[in-house]
Amino acid sequence: MVGGSKSERPFEVVAAHAAHNADYVRRYVSDPTNFFAGAKMQPHPHYSDEQLDALIAFIIAERP
Repeated sequence: MVGGSKSERPFEVVAAHAAHNADYVRRYVSDPTNFFAGAKMQPHPHYSDEQLDALIAFIIAERP
């Protein structure tokens, strides 16, 4: 399975972060430039905690 083109990470890596370090995923989605100055993904600081939890649950559910 391929990861998001904006994350530049294989899906397996994204899913591992979601399953084992959900706080990292929340912070990354909110503002990826805090982690990588050249991040391609746009920040989503407007996502609610519920939306982020749903995103993480979706990623984990799709994990190979």
